[in-house]
Amino acid sequence: TYSQQLDIMNRIFEYFPQSNYEYRLTYEQCKMTTAAMANNPTSDNFQRYNEQCKIPLSTIKTTIDSQYTVKVSAIANPSV
Repeated sequence: TYSQQLDIMNRIFEYFPQSNYEYRLTYEQCKMTTAAMANNPTSDNFQRYNEQCKIPLSTIKTTIDSQYTVKVSAIANPSV
């Protein structure tokens, strides 16, 4: 659902690149348009979501996949 998607966005966007203003703007637009779809799923809201979130976020993902390195961080705490 769109409310679940919004929860995921709120958790993961902080880990996405933040140095580009357009990226940060897209993240905020995604949150707003996804919230609108969660509250009132109309064709107008879906069109706004598609144009202001889904398409730009797909472009950002392609850029991340080609230009960024994922840095893994893990903590182990074995029981004795």
